[in-house]
Amino acid sequence: MSAGTFALQGQGITKIYHAAGREIQVLGGVDLVVNAGEWVCITGKSGAGKSTLLRILGTLEPPTHGQIRLGGELATGQSEGDLARLRSRRIGFVFQFHHLLGEFSALENVMMPALLAGAAEPEARGRARELLKAVDLLDREGHRPGELSGGEQQRVAVARALVNNPEVVLADEPTGNLDPIRAAEVEDLLSGLARDRGAALLVATHNPGTSRKAMRVLNLEGGLVREAESL
Repeated sequence: MSAGTFALQGQGITKIYHAAGREIQVLGGVDLVVNAGEWVCITGKSGAGKSTLLRILGTLEPPTHGQIRLGGELATGQSEGDLARLRSRRIGFVFQFHHLLGEFSALENVMMPALLAGAAEPEARGRARELLKAVDLLDREGHRPGELSGGEQQRVAVARALVNNPEVVLADEPTGNLDPIRAAEVEDLLSGLARDRGAALLVATHNPGTSRKAMRVLNLEGGLVREAESL
């Protein structure tokens, strides 16, 4: 998929929660498109709904109303099993808390999504080692997460997100727990790897330094997104 090609589209995304007999509308009809090879940031105040929007776009949570398309394929309305297969083929996730499995090595953590998607063990291992080399952690492949620094753990998470060569990478505050130097390293690594692989990168952040690096910035406010003014 080449740059400028449609990769992710949300149309009329609405999310309403019910709590204590009340309706709480978090998203009120969000429309957005992210192209292959494009880095887009979503900004907004804490509680604006950035994480909710990313979960919905990543098919981890259904919208109340609206549609999600990935590479032209309609995701909305598919069964849980079909959505799981869709995610494994098309989407990579990076979260603020890396969610690595503590009992497995860095290499095994990166391999896991490939194995779950049906790759043979030698192929999964080869892909994982290639990505660990790309994030400069091949010499740490046998270390468990507890033996790695926070920045190293997040670099492993970046490698894991890319092991199935996804068309879309969704990152929710991926550097929120890192110091500024490590945060910049992880951001540059994530954006560079996604760009080199032609993936669409959508990052939710409240960090102005992160959003200044993006190709486009969308601001989420009042349940809607709009193109942000130049930062």
